[in-house]
Amino acid sequence: MKLYVANGTAQYQDFLYRMPEQPMPRMQRIGIGEQIQISGDLSRLEIDNIVNQHTRYGLVEEVEVDRTKPFVGMCYSIDKPVKLDSISQMVGHNREVLEDRGRVIRQESAIATSSVLETETPGLQALEMSVTEVMKDGSTPSISEGTRVTRRESANEAPPANKPCRRG
Repeated sequence: MKLYVANGTAQYQDFLYRMPEQPMPRMQRIGIGEQIQISGDLSRLEIDNIVNQHTRYGLVEEVEVDRTKPFVGMCYSIDKPVKLDSISQMVGHNREVLEDRGRVIRQESAIATSSVLETETPGLQALEMSVTEVMKDGSTPSISEGTRVTRRESANEAPPANKPCRRG
């Protein structure tokens, strides 16, 4: 049997695994958006062992790629290479997940900054924070957004739509 492992991240992956009854681990490098075949003709036990070593780190079966909501670093297929469409879908999905994470982190950072400034500046009612990526080559930035953090007087006031807010 053959085991194929595909990399859906934006960096090289050193796929490190142990074979049953062999003391030294093995390593194969997987390029960005590429896949490898684990060397050798493997038994089902060996494949299950390798897969079990990596499922805790996010390795999923190829058929699960489109059903997975969190970041999917790598996927695998048994006896046939991972389809190019699956790798492409995994890379696109991961990009969206990371962009969403970045947006949440920037909003939480604005809330934390507002909290610190509020202790230093009594009476602060609102903080607007903008983040803009500066490109060295002059091209259009991929990140340019702002966040407004306001202090609400009442816990019953509804926050503005799509704006992070902290209760006062």
